[in-house]
Amino acid sequence: MSSGANDPLSVRAREVAEIERARLLDATPVSHALFERAKRSMPLGVGSSFQVGDPYPIYLSEGRGANVWDVDGHQYVDTHGGFGSMIVGHAHPKIVEAVNVAISHGSHFAAPTEEAVLFAEELCRRFGLVATGGSDFHGPHTGRTNPPGTPAVPLSAWEGLQARVAR
Repeated sequence: MSSGANDPLSVRAREVAEIERARLLDATPVSHALFERAKRSMPLGVGSSFQVGDPYPIYLSEGRGANVWDVDGHQYVDTHGGFGSMIVGHAHPKIVEAVNVAISHGSHFAAPTEEAVLFAEELCRRFGLVATGGSDFHGPHTGRTNPPGTPAVPLSAWEGLQARVAR
């Protein structure tokens, strides 16, 4: 079998790629139009370089459970899962309910809240972390000092957390 740009496998791969590209262009005109619009206000037409696509990204409009739909109405299984943050899927009823309750009390205060304390306490409980109460942050950003009042977590706790997460 020969190798190189003109071997039968390479030639066939280019043929298939050309056919599939034409199918994509025919099936996603709304994504294409949205991409053209987005390029006028965002670099590469997307909010993150991870979202760049060739010939353009597929723009999504909805998600439920493990499925997402693009702006052209096509359904997909979401194998990305928001880098793992969507482990319970899209629009899970309990998450929607909790977000609705939370947002009804305000959105972003840029000030301390009891909810932030509860969240931090839960992280400490789950991962065996103990805040020292000082202002120095002894975590992954070694050498950086956080603003006064920011709880410090001993480096040993971060190392232990990293070891547990790596397992």
